[in-house]
Amino acid sequence: MSTTVIKGSDLLPEIIARLHLNPEKVYEIRERREYEEEDMPPEEMIREEIIAEVEKSSQDYREGKGTDYKNMAELKDAMSKWMSDDA
Repeated sequence: MSTTVIKGSDLLPEIIARLHLNPEKVYEIRERREYEEEDMPPEEMIREEIIAEVEKSSQDYREGKGTDYKNMAELKDAMSKWMSDDA
């Protein structure tokens, strides 16, 4: 993810108006990049256990075996429990 810092007045007037920005403020713009296959390391560089785990996880997802969380707090709680179980 790349981050750019820009003053509101440096943006196009249409963008300032549409997003209700303050031209005098400084904004941080974060760009999220989708990874292409060529950005990923070759499969032979990844441990086989990890590949098997990802494949199983993908299969479980396709079969509807998963957990939905109502909000981010619920997800963070579950992740904290998983991390403490691994310790």
